[in-house]
Amino acid sequence: AVPATNDGILIGDGAGQVEWIYLGQNSVETVFRGTESAPIREIVFTPNGEEFISLGQDRLIRVWNAADCIPARSWISSEELPAALTLTPDGKQLIAADMDGQVRIWQLSDGQLVKQFAGHWKTATEKKGGLLEAFKSIFGAEEEPKGSLYSIGSLEITPESTHVAVTSGEDFIRIFDLKTGKQVQTLKGFPASANAACFLSAEKLVTGDNDGNLVVWDWKSAKQLRTHKLDGAVLALIASPSREQLVAGLENAK
Repeated sequence: AVPATNDGILIGDGAGQVEWIYLGQNSVETVFRGTESAPIREIVFTPNGEEFISLGQDRLIRVWNAADCIPARSWISSEELPAALTLTPDGKQLIAADMDGQVRIWQLSDGQLVKQFAGHWKTATEKKGGLLEAFKSIFGAEEEPKGSLYSIGSLEITPESTHVAVTSGEDFIRIFDLKTGKQVQTLKGFPASANAACFLSAEKLVTGDNDGNLVVWDWKSAKQLRTHKLDGAVLALIASPSREQLVAGLENAK
């Protein structure tokens, strides 16, 4: 996660640590020391930059004060391993998805559970609740998305909070209209599993896959604008607040 100051980057690693990497100073400060049995899955900042939220393999959601990097509150997210974490555009509610296809919505202020959905959505014809109902509830969807969704990998929202891109470790990425909940686009043509996505603007989306391909799309037309090859599988993509810089997290820890 990239703080609003652009001074540094917060990362969570496989050893369960949360660290500041200071831009331009070549220095690292460890904020939180966890354990290798509880790696950090994801970190997100609130819109005002006053707090950040981490989700670890220990299933704990921790809300931190950004000024002093002290945990303010925490709660258990799920009995299953976590998969994805995001905030609603107003920063009031936290949405977490787990590897078993369960989605929970929490009040960020006090950790109160607002909604809970259990089960799998395996294919468009296997309607077993869980993610299908979660998407319909969260995004107001009247039509179910096409294809299969075994586990949400990431939920990425446009800067204008109009659309959300959903990755699920498959060879395509779905994009939903946040207001109507309808699937408006499917990006295809990935040579390997698409793991990460990040909006650069209302029209441009950058994606990363297991073969190390970074692709910039005009997502509305599903047209690939340019590509860049990295030396490892892309697991995460994060843009700076200005959307002028992009940080890629690779499998080889670079």
